[in-house]
Amino acid sequence: MALAQAAAFSAGLSMAAANTAAFPTYALGYEFTESLSTVSDSYPLPVPDPNATAENPLPWRFEVLWAEVEKEKESYDWTVVEKLVDRFRAKGHEPILCLWGGNPLYAQEILSPPTAQDEPYLKAWEAFARSAARRFRGKVRYYEVWRTPNVPGLWPGADAAREYAFLLKRTATVIRAEAGQDATLVSGGLFGGDAAFLQKMFDEGIAPYIDIVALRPDPQQDLEAQVRSIAAVVAVASPSRKIWAMGLTVAQAPQAPAEQVIGEMTRRTLGAFAAGAKLVSFALPRGAQGWPDRVDAIVRLHSVFSPGMGLLPESRARFEDPQGAPLLGVRSFTFYDPDKGVAAVGYFDAGPQPGPQQAVVTLEARRPGPPLLYDPASGSQTQPEFSAAEKGAKGTVALRSSPFFLLYREGVGKPLPESVEKGPENVEVVARRGMTAEEVITKHQEVAAKEQARLQNYRAKGLVQFHFSLAGASQRLDVAMGGNFFFDPSVGPEWEFTDYFINGNRSPWKKFPELPLVQPEKVVTLPLDISFDRSYSYDMVGEDTVDDKDCWVLSFEPVNPEKSLYRGKVWIDKKSFNKVRTAVTQTRLEAPFISNEERDGYGPVGEAGEELWLLKRIDGQQIYTTAGRNFIVLREVTFEGFTVNDTGFQQERQSAYASEHQMLRETDKGFRYLVKDESGERKVKTGIDKSELFGLAGVFYDNSRSYPLPLAGVNYFDYDFRDSGLQTNIFFAGLLLTANATKPNLAGSGFDLGADLFGVAVAGTDRGFDRNGERAKAIDVATKTQRLTFNFGHAVGDFAKVRTSVGFARMNFGRTDDTSKEFVHPANIWERSVDLIGNFDRAGYSLSGSISQVARSDWPFWGCRSGLCGRKAPEQDWNPDAQKYTQYQISGSKEWYLPLFQKIRGELNWFGGTDLDRFSRYQFGFFGGARLRGFSGSGVRFDEGFVGRGIYSFNLGKVVRFDATLDHAHVRDKSSGTGFGDHTGFGISGNFLGPGRTIIQFDVGYALQSDIRKVEGDAEALLVVLKLF
Repeated sequence: MALAQAAAFSAGLSMAAANTAAFPTYALGYEFTESLSTVSDSYPLPVPDPNATAENPLPWRFEVLWAEVEKEKESYDWTVVEKLVDRFRAKGHEPILCLWGGNPLYAQEILSPPTAQDEPYLKAWEAFARSAARRFRGKVRYYEVWRTPNVPGLWPGADAAREYAFLLKRTATVIRAEAGQDATLVSGGLFGGDAAFLQKMFDEGIAPYIDIVALRPDPQQDLEAQVRSIAAVVAVASPSRKIWAMGLTVAQAPQAPAEQVIGEMTRRTLGAFAAGAKLVSFALPRGAQGWPDRVDAIVRLHSVFSPGMGLLPESRARFEDPQGAPLLGVRSFTFYDPDKGVAAVGYFDAGPQPGPQQAVVTLEARRPGPPLLYDPASGSQTQPEFSAAEKGAKGTVALRSSPFFLLYREGVGKPLPESVEKGPENVEVVARRGMTAEEVITKHQEVAAKEQARLQNYRAKGLVQFHFSLAGASQRLDVAMGGNFFFDPSVGPEWEFTDYFINGNRSPWKKFPELPLVQPEKVVTLPLDISFDRSYSYDMVGEDTVDDKDCWVLSFEPVNPEKSLYRGKVWIDKKSFNKVRTAVTQTRLEAPFISNEERDGYGPVGEAGEELWLLKRIDGQQIYTTAGRNFIVLREVTFEGFTVNDTGFQQERQSAYASEHQMLRETDKGFRYLVKDESGERKVKTGIDKSELFGLAGVFYDNSRSYPLPLAGVNYFDYDFRDSGLQTNIFFAGLLLTANATKPNLAGSGFDLGADLFGVAVAGTDRGFDRNGERAKAIDVATKTQRLTFNFGHAVGDFAKVRTSVGFARMNFGRTDDTSKEFVHPANIWERSVDLIGNFDRAGYSLSGSISQVARSDWPFWGCRSGLCGRKAPEQDWNPDAQKYTQYQISGSKEWYLPLFQKIRGELNWFGGTDLDRFSRYQFGFFGGARLRGFSGSGVRFDEGFVGRGIYSFNLGKVVRFDATLDHAHVRDKSSGTGFGDHTGFGISGNFLGPGRTIIQFDVGYALQSDIRKVEGDAEALLVVLKLF
C-alpha cells in the first residue's frame, strides 16, 4: 500500500516532464551478473515498479560473457539475451549491456581479454561487439565495455591502462557504428575508484569514445571517497562525462530488518550522489520472487527522483533542534527540477551520537506548497505542519540515522506580506561550443567502422600515371598504366593492368617491362586509425568547403618524432563525418628517400542512403636520391566505374589471375608484383628488380660537327649494386662514356657521396665569330673534355636538396682544318671546379640555383699573333684574369598535366658570371637549361641573360607523342661591346613505340631568328632507338 502511495505521489510530481526516454539526472538501478545458463521463464524477472515507464525507465544492468554467446566461430546465439532485453524493456526497464570476457575459441583463458598484440583475437572480439550492436539496435542504448578492467594480472605486460584504453576505443567505435547515434558507451567499472588507472586511460585519449565513467567501489573502503577520486580526474580530463557507481552491496546481518537495509542503501545512494555519481546500481542477492532481495528500496527511491532533478551545490534545508541550536550532524541534500519547480530534500542524522528524534527545518524556497515527508525505509508518507516563513517555509519533522525525504513544489504556497518573488534558480549551465578534434575523429571512426563492416569488396576502373624527372634536367618521362582495381578487405588492394602508355603512346608490346617498385618504408599506422600507442596528435585548425561539402579541417603530427609516420591535414564532412580529403607527408624517411607526399580525395559511391565513401583520386610526389641528384616522381591515380559488393567479384578477380596481364598487390612492404608460378597460380614476388639494362643506337648532329655523329651503346642502372646500397649508372657508346656511382645515407649520416665520370673520344668545334657577329672559321678551335666530379649532398626539408661538387676536368684544345696559322689555340690544361647547387621540387614546380668557381691550372696566351686572322673585325681574346672565373645560374619551371596525356611546361633560366672568356662563356647546347632549339654548336656565346621556353605536348591517336617547343634567349656577350641580343628557336620532338620493346625518339631544332644573322636557319637533329631488355 505504501509503495502504491509513493508511486502516486511520484506521478503527481513528474507528470509534466515524462516525455523523454532517458534516465533521471540522478537514478538508481539494479543488476544481474549471473551466467546466462541460469535464465529461465521465471528468472530473472523485472521488479514491479509503477513509475518505470519508457519515459522514465528503471536502469537494469546485466552482463554477457562472450564465450556464452559465440560457441562456434562467427556464430552468435543471442536468443537468451534478447529474451531478457525484451522482458525487462516491457516493464519499463532500461537495459545496460555489459560485454566482457574472453573466448576459448580464440584464446586459452576464458577471461583473457583481447589485446593489441593479438589482432586476430581483437578482430573476433570486434565482430562479437558488432553482432551485439546490430542485434540490439533500437533496444539497448547503454553498452559497458568489460567489467573491472583494472583487476591486477588481467592484462599482459605492465601497461594495463593502455591495453584497456585501446580495447575500449576499438570496441566503442564498432558499437557506435552499428548501434546508431543513441548508443551510449560506458567504460568498464574500475574497482576501488582507481583514479591513477583512469588518468592513464584519459592520457590514452579515451574521452571522445565514452559517455560515462563507471566504477565498482571496494566495499571495504569509503564509498564517497572512491567516487570523489574518480570525479576529480573526470573534472579535469573530461568534465562532460558522467560518473556511475555500480555493483554496490550492502553488508548487513542476515536477520537485519528490511527498514535497516533500505536505510543503509539510501544513505549510500545519497552519499554517492553528493560525491559526483549520477547513477547508483546495486548488486543485490537473489530473491525468492525472481527479482533481487531488497530491490524495493530502489523502486521507492525511483519514485522520488524525477528526470529533471539536479543536485544543488548547497542544500536549501537548515536544521535546528527544538531550542533553535543548529544540528551540525545532520546531512541534507536538495534535488531540484527548475522547469517544474519540484524539490526533494533528503536528510539524515550522520552524527557519531544519536541526536534528537525531531528537528525544526527551514526550507528556502519560492512559495513552497505543503511539504510531504516520505520514508523510503517503510514506504510511508505523512504531511507535517509547515508555516510560511521568510524566504520559504518552516516546520517540525522526524529525524534519525535512516534518511527521510521532504517533497514539495515551489510557487504554489501563499506568499508572505511584502515578499519578493525570485525566479527559479539555475541548477546547471552548459556552454555551447564547437566540436573538438577528438570528437570529430571519434565520429569519423564510428562511421568508418560501420562502412567497413558493410564493405565486402569493390571493383573499379583505374589509371595510374607516373611523371619522372631528374632535378635540373629538362627531359621528362611519362608512364601510365590502366586497368582493373580490386579491393577485398581480407586480401587488400590489387591491380590488373591491361593498358600501358609511354609518353601517352599505347604500348603494342606483348609483355610490358616491370617498373622498379622503389618505395619508401610503408607507414602501417595511419592517421585517424585507433592505435595502441596513440601515434598521432590532432588539432582542429578550421573549416573549409571541399566539393561543395562543409568540412572540419584537422591537422595531425606524429607523437613520436623519431617514427616514420605521416603529418598533414584531413578534411571531414560535417554532415556524414566521412573523409573528403587528406594531405599527408611522410616523416623520418631513410635515404635514399627524401620525401613522400600524397593528397587523396574521397567521395560517395552507390545509391543515396546506401552509399559508401571510397578513394577516388590520389595525387602524390616522391623524391629520392639517384646519381646524387633529386629524382622526382609525380603520381596521379584516378578511379571510376565502381561496382560495390559485387556477387561477380571473385569471378572477375579469378579471370585477372588467369590472364597474362601484369598484376600488383599491396603487402606490408608496399606494392609487389603478382606473378605466376609453374602451376599458373599467382604468387607475390618477394624480390624487387633493382637493375635495368638498355640498348641505344642513333645519330646526332649539330653545328659544331661537319658530319652526323653515330651513337651505339648500352646503359646499365643498378639501384642497389650487389646489395651494398651503392647506386650505379653507366652509359657506354664507344666514343662516349658517362658513369655515376652514389652512396646514399653515408654511414647513416643522411649525406650522399658520389662521383661522375664523363669522357668523349671525338672532338667538337668551338666556332669562331668576330665582334660584329660574323662567322670567322679562322679562329675555330677543336675541343675535347674529360671530367671527373665528386658530389656531396644532403636533403633540406621534404622537397629540397643542397649539393656541393668538386670537379677535375682535362681540357684539350687543337686546330681544325680551317684554323688560321696565325691563331694560337689555348694550351691543354686542367680545370678544378667547386660548385654549390640547390634544388626545390614540389607539385610540378621546380626551382634550382647554382654557383661554380673554376680555377685553371694555367692560362697562357692564346689568340692571333698578328693581324685579324681572317676576321673582318677584331675580338678581344686572351685575358690573363680569366684563369679563375665564376658562373651562376637560377632556373624555375612548372608543368601542368592535362587530360588525354597532354601537358604544358614553362621554364625560365637566368645565367651570369664573372671573368668569363670565350672558352668559359655559356653556349647554346643540345642538353641542359642553355639549350636553344637550332642553336646547338652554333658558337653563340654569352656572359649573362635569360633563356625561356614553352613546351606543349600532345599525342596523335595514342601512337605518336609530339613536343612542340618555342625557345627564346635574351643574352649578351660583354666582350662584343654590344648590348643584349635576341635569339629564337623552334623544335619538334617526339617518340613512338616500336616492336621488340623499342622506343624511337626524334628531336629536330631550327634557328628561327637571331641577331647574329649567320646562324639563322641553323638546324640540329637527334634520332635514337632505345631498346629495353
